[in-house]
Amino acid sequence: MNRKFRHMLLCGAVLAVSAGMFTSCDDDDDYDTRISVLETALADLQAQINKALTVGASITNVAEENGTYVLTLSDGQVITIKPGNGGAGGGSDVTVTITDSEAVITINGTPYTLPLGSAVNSLIYSPEYADGEVLIADNTGAVVQFLARPALDNIDGAEFTIAESHELKSRVMGEENFKVSAAELKDGMVNLTVICINGDLAGQKHAAAVQMKYRGAVIGSNYFTIAVADDFSFSSEAIDANITVKGGTKLADGETYTVGVEPLALSNGEVDFAQMFENVPAGVEYRVASASKQPNGMAAEKRDMLAASLNKTTGKFDFIERPGTTFNVTAARAGEEASGFRVDVVKDEVTIAKTYVTVTDPFEGVNIGFGELQSQHMEYGVAKMDGDNHIEGDPLHLHKGENKLSLAEIMISGQLAIGHGDAWKFVEKLNNYSNDVVSVVGKNFVVDEEAAKYCKHSAGIKWFNMQTSVLSSNRRNWGMSEDEMKAIAGGECNGEIIGGWDGISGEDMAKYGISITPDGFIQTTAEFPGWGLRVGMGVEFEYDYGKLPISDGCLAYVFFGRRSLDEGVTDPAAR
Repeated sequence: MNRKFRHMLLCGAVLAVSAGMFTSCDDDDDYDTRISVLETALADLQAQINKALTVGASITNVAEENGTYVLTLSDGQVITIKPGNGGAGGGSDVTVTITDSEAVITINGTPYTLPLGSAVNSLIYSPEYADGEVLIADNTGAVVQFLARPALDNIDGAEFTIAESHELKSRVMGEENFKVSAAELKDGMVNLTVICINGDLAGQKHAAAVQMKYRGAVIGSNYFTIAVADDFSFSSEAIDANITVKGGTKLADGETYTVGVEPLALSNGEVDFAQMFENVPAGVEYRVASASKQPNGMAAEKRDMLAASLNKTTGKFDFIERPGTTFNVTAARAGEEASGFRVDVVKDEVTIAKTYVTVTDPFEGVNIGFGELQSQHMEYGVAKMDGDNHIEGDPLHLHKGENKLSLAEIMISGQLAIGHGDAWKFVEKLNNYSNDVVSVVGKNFVVDEEAAKYCKHSAGIKWFNMQTSVLSSNRRNWGMSEDEMKAIAGGECNGEIIGGWDGISGEDMAKYGISITPDGFIQTTAEFPGWGLRVGMGVEFEYDYGKLPISDGCLAYVFFGRRSLDEGVTDPAAR
């Protein structure tokens, strides 16, 4: 089947899951019935795709005949999409686009993307010799055979690495010792050439496992034994003195450079190590050095992310995710003269040049803290004035079940029934909060245009929970006696925090459907019992290389439901 095509299924697209086929439009004369059946079929299709997305299923097989698609998923699900006869259908349509890596199913304009996964679920090492060992005697390595199940007809696009290797009880990642240098499919077997890239392993035996990335799937093999010959030798580093680093500074060892890189260039994918290293020979690769060779713990921890951000062939660097640091820690690894992270030029598995990449933190030393008047207490509601004075307004609360309210809007707009202490001064100052990085504009925090350039992989403004507590309520809206209210509440109704519910855990918040979202909402789900809450939130400016606090601890405490709740809500017992 040619996988690079597009097919439009109009009006009567229908669905069959596992056994059976569901059809519509062809046999129904009643127009409304046809529409209803079609909508049900589309809803079923959406439900099946959403389930696949939720469990992370991939498509292991695509069969197409006369426009009908049968998709087999890795979780065992089988989805059949069959076209109807066109005609009336309320404009409903389904399109299917299959590429080499994914299937895009678009339903009424909404695309759903499922990866094409590998049908392979295992790689089984096939020993060649009676002792079961793979002998590496020189730099050419040794061929290791694997049986793929189910069988493969090609390995185009597959990537093989040594996932892990160990000698006795000493474990290191496989890439520190061994590498897959070539792969071919021969007589139904996956033949991998494994080379040793650590000269210190001469005379040792290691257990190793292979990892294959293929069409979106990651497959691991069983373990096999690698025996490294007693006379094996390999030098992983032979620095070429002719290779220099443009704009770099040579370190005391005379072989290593440090080079400063502009943070925006690094974030925007504008750094090219092929242009940075000069006088390099042909056939080299540009690699982020292994974790053990990085100059500090942060670079070692983020090494896999850094490696995935660097194109080994072209030398182009583009962060795949937020680094969260400049890697310029002051406590460099013992014996190193530079911080940052290390990038090597490698030829035939030998490092011939290296540099430490340092990045200037664009906001180092900048203070954007809100300052005084933080941690004020206030109650959500409708504000009221008596002349120039704030008086008690009408209380509002979170209803049982789903809610979503903007914390910034509540405070900036002064949606408060009561402001305790200097709460109203806090609101006034919040409305006038502004600096060169962040300002309050309208009903929210806004990142300055220049500062926003450093947030390619970051939230900009990020909210987080500091201390959410559960409180009882005065329940003024119930219109009943104090004794009646106490009977329903299960205790005193004084609007204070209930014992044992002060600063509830993240587990409790999730259990009862309560969260503060990174974009600044107090949000509850169907699990929320409708309790009164005191929400203490923090807020910060998050950029690609770090964070600047806006709040010092809690920006403010907002009470929800201190004086009103939905009828019938029962407070939790003290604990």
